[in-house]
Amino acid sequence: YASVNVTTAANPRHTERWYFSKGYEGEPSKGTLAPGTPLIDIANVDTAALVNAIKRSPSVLGVENVDTTYVILEAWEGKPAMAIYVSNEFHETGYWVFDLSGKEVFRYAFE
Repeated sequence: YASVNVTTAANPRHTERWYFSKGYEGEPSKGTLAPGTPLIDIANVDTAALVNAIKRSPSVLGVENVDTTYVILEAWEGKPAMAIYVSNEFHETGYWVFDLSGKEVFRYAFE
């Protein structure tokens, strides 16, 4: 599935959260951004770097038999970032954060 928050044309602080799972589902929920919240233009995401990080994340983060992987585009220390989370049925979890160009900015590996 995917969930995307998009700012509205009428007011850049207003958002609509669109949810997709096996297609578009219903009307978007509404929200408001806090002042100063950085916006992320997904056109700036280095998709090759993101895909490579997703593939490498189980071994780099030390999580075996991964059954859940997800990516969140969010602000990390006030800057746009992409975070990859992996976990398994034993709740062993790790996450890896990159700037939009694919440069690592933080890593939490399962120990």
